[in-house]
Amino acid sequence: MVYSQPGTTFIVLCLAIRAFQGACSSATNTSLFAITAKEFPDRVSSMVGIYESTAGLSFIVGPVLGGAIYQFGGFSLPLHIVGSSILFAAFLCYVFLPNHQLEATEEVVEKTSSYADLLRIADTWLPLSSVISATIAMSFLDTVLAVFFDKFGLDYVQKGMMFSILSFFYTITSPLFGRLSDKNGCGKLLMIYGAITTGCGYFLLGPSPLLPVQSTLLLAALSQITIGCGLSAQLIPAFNTLLQTAK
Repeated sequence: MVYSQPGTTFIVLCLAIRAFQGACSSATNTSLFAITAKEFPDRVSSMVGIYESTAGLSFIVGPVLGGAIYQFGGFSLPLHIVGSSILFAAFLCYVFLPNHQLEATEEVVEKTSSYADLLRIADTWLPLSSVISATIAMSFLDTVLAVFFDKFGLDYVQKGMMFSILSFFYTITSPLFGRLSDKNGCGKLLMIYGAITTGCGYFLLGPSPLLPVQSTLLLAALSQITIGCGLSAQLIPAFNTLLQTAK
């Protein structure tokens, strides 16, 4: 992108790269969740919680390390490092992850439902809504949070540390909510709690005109803690809830 011509060419390349990145991310996450459900059928939420904790750990290290590398080597260096790391991770997945072959037996064919059939089940809409709203919430932060922190005069490393607050609490609460969902069967309650908590976090981040408080760095940090705990409660139980509903 550094060598791209400004204007239309740059915008088209940005959109194409983001579309390719989204397709790859979708394929990776879908495969990982499917393998998790196959390997650990009785502990799906717990294992998804652990998986999300490792992802959260990456989000903790990534912004801080990325900000430092950016300050040291400019725009290209972080991308070169990340690209190389992803290629190495792909090699590890190819070598170590199991390869499940699903045989199209009559029993499997009879149990197979279309997406339309699944969407007709009322119980699918709560976890679907939880995942959609949580994903939108995270995407919203990606686009505006760095700009929001500009008013506090933070440098790139400090901004990365502020981003890491949300990821840290997402990381430590994901296994907890996964365990609670598997052990107590309270996935629906956790998703409702998560949606309310995430919403409260956004009210604090603004802050909302309804709250008699001023925007401060401490309040922004508190909102990140609240949002991180809420997002994990929204996302972790959703996969197992959908899986059980589909069965």
